[in-house]
Order: sequence, then C-alpha cells, then structure tokens
Amino acid sequence: MKKLPLLVLLLLGLISSTSANIVDTNILILKSSNACEKCSLKGADLSGLNLSGASLRGAILFNANLSDTNLSGADLRGVGFDGANLKRADLSNTNLAEAIFWVGADLSNADLSNADLTKAYLAGTKLSGTNLSGANLSRTIFQDADLRRANLSQTNLTDAWFLRANLSDANLSGAILCNTKMPNGNTDNSGC
Repeated sequence: MKKLPLLVLLLLGLISSTSANIVDTNILILKSSNACEKCSLKGADLSGLNLSGASLRGAILFNANLSDTNLSGADLRGVGFDGANLKRADLSNTNLAEAIFWVGADLSNADLSNADLTKAYLAGTKLSGTNLSGANLSRTIFQDADLRRANLSQTNLTDAWFLRANLSDANLSGAILCNTKMPNGNTDNSGC
C-alpha cells in the first residue's frame, strides 16, 4: 500500500517533466520555423524575441513572458493568453480574433495598432497606456479591464463591452461607438 503513493508521485514528476520538455521542444520549433499552431507554450519565456509574422493560431500561451517581443503581423487567432506578460510587445497589424486574455494578462504600453481583435475576450486585462489606434475591436469584451491612458482613436467599437472597465484619460477620438456598452452600463450609439 505504501508503494502506491510513491508511484503516483513518481508519475506526477514524469508528467511535469514531460510537459516542460514539450514546451521546450515547441519553443525550438517556433524559433526555427516561426510557427507553432495549436501548441502549448505555457510559461514559456519568449521575451524580446522577433516573432513578426509568426503563425501561432490556437496556441496556449498561459503565463508566458512575451514582454518586449515583436509579434507584428502575426496570426494569433484563438490564442489563450491567460496570465501572460505582453508589456511593451509589438502586436501591430496582428490577427487576434477570438483571442482570450484572462485576468492577469498584462498588455501595458503594448502596440496593438491596426490589430484585429474581433470577438476577443480581455476581461480583467491590463491595457494601461496601450496603443489600440485603428484596431478592429468589434464584439470585443473589455469587462473590468484597465484601459487608463489607452489610445483607442479611430477604432471600431461596434458591439464592444466595457462594463466596469477603467477608461480614465483614454483617447476615443474618431472611434466608432455603435451599440457599445460603456463602463456605467449605458449603451453608446453615437457612431451608428
């Protein structure tokens, strides 16, 4: 009977070790081919890398460090960024449609200009000082997000949700507001 818990601990150690090896292998694949679709990069340190134009569609980047990473023009559709660090990352002209940034994801001072975030989920995400100018943010959820000093100029905010989001000092000049749910719960149709 004493051997069973020891066996379970041994197996858990192997599984944990195997998961780490899979992530390390996936990092090597990404660095060599600039692609890693539907792969796991959980906890990966990709900070400062040039991954412009990378294809990471459907990848799992939970708790990954992507600070100061160049992902401009990348295909990031459906990527999971729960708890990821994307501070100062270049995500300009990326396709982030249906991407999920769960609570703890940090995009502070990142560049998401002209990105497509259609139907993305950014609830509880830190976006203070982030450049989202010209981005397509239609049907995107920003519930409880921190958008202080964010640049949302010339964005499409049709059907976007900002419930309880912090938009203090955010720039909304030229933004399309149509059926947009604002932080106070009111709907803004001024751009329809």
